[in-house]
Amino acid sequence: TVLVVGITAIALHNNQSTAWWDGKGRNFYIKEDGDYALYADKFGHFMGGYSIAYCAREAFVFSGFSWEQSILLGSLFGLVTQTYIEFKDGYAENTGFSPSDFAADFAGVTYFYLQHYIPFLQNFSPKWQYSPPEMIGVPPSARTQTFLDNYNSTTGWISVHVRNLFWGDKASFWPKWLNIGFGYGINGYYTTNISSRFVIGIDYNLVELLPDGVPFWNWSKQSL
Repeated sequence: TVLVVGITAIALHNNQSTAWWDGKGRNFYIKEDGDYALYADKFGHFMGGYSIAYCAREAFVFSGFSWEQSILLGSLFGLVTQTYIEFKDGYAENTGFSPSDFAADFAGVTYFYLQHYIPFLQNFSPKWQYSPPEMIGVPPSARTQTFLDNYNSTTGWISVHVRNLFWGDKASFWPKWLNIGFGYGINGYYTTNISSRFVIGIDYNLVELLPDGVPFWNWSKQSL
């Protein structure tokens, strides 16, 4: 587990170094970018905190920690990781420390933590979608160095568990596996014609749709 976490951390660090930190350091400075990428960037930071906390929690559970300990330690690991990234941005020539980015990081970790103790929040699952730019017609000039910030290709989603939200365990015509997703993304990133993209569509609750099986299979469908 330590090896996997270490390799993941190094890979993320190298990815960010290539895309943002570029080796041109300066003194720490603050640079607010609240409306950067028409706010699509903020959902990316939210998902970063949420996803890292989730993966860390799973690693702690696998390592033998209790469920409650793993939730707390995973959340702290997510927050520390995102804080490290934000402070590295603060020394980079092209970025700077963004308070709104850090707030989005903190919100993602906090939401992950609270979902375990406020059952109502489990009806709203954040998800992140990526479509390779060459498959959706994004011109090479509008593609970024890293897929994490290629906002033409990404969509942030909130998947609503409709059946559980409105009916719970009561009988209903609505299938347990059918969710409704509300998404947001942008078009025209890296161009002069940037615009917002709002999406609504069906989504699938794979925990309810797919049958149970061996532990790794159950973990995989839960993670997806």
